[in-house]
Amino acid sequence: MILNKEYYYLSPSGKKELISGKVSPSNLKRANVPDKLIKDYSLANDRVQTISGLKNSPGYATENGKLKFESDTVEAKKELKAAHKSIEYFLETQQMLNFGIIDFQKVLKLLNSDVSAYQIEKHTGISRVAIGNLKNGTSEVSKMIVKNAYTLSEYAKSLGM
Repeated sequence: MILNKEYYYLSPSGKKELISGKVSPSNLKRANVPDKLIKDYSLANDRVQTISGLKNSPGYATENGKLKFESDTVEAKKELKAAHKSIEYFLETQQMLNFGIIDFQKVLKLLNSDVSAYQIEKHTGISRVAIGNLKNGTSEVSKMIVKNAYTLSEYAKSLGM
């Protein structure tokens, strides 16, 4: 598996370490990635490799077989991409929890300020609906997704709040 970014994590000994580039399941396990995510990725990767190896087999030689091969390949690659994305999301969230400082006071100041939901969406990528729900109290700031809280906190800091 090749990671799209670099991620920091705490090793079992409590030391800050970095994971990036091409990684093995043992590297992922050391970075505290749950076994289920690693297993899901490995199974999806094995499925893609198996289907690729069957491309010229007799079962896929017919026109219907070629169509089935293409649909199987697309489905397997979707599963692989989803598993890869799950691992990256886990590593990013873990990094934010361990090393990112989320300043909820700044988030609240941002939400109570005159900065429009459109402006916040433009700079953070968080939907106006979600921002509106936070501004009007429909959603609680304390129950916000970690990534959104971190993004809003960083945006508020950039505005000098």
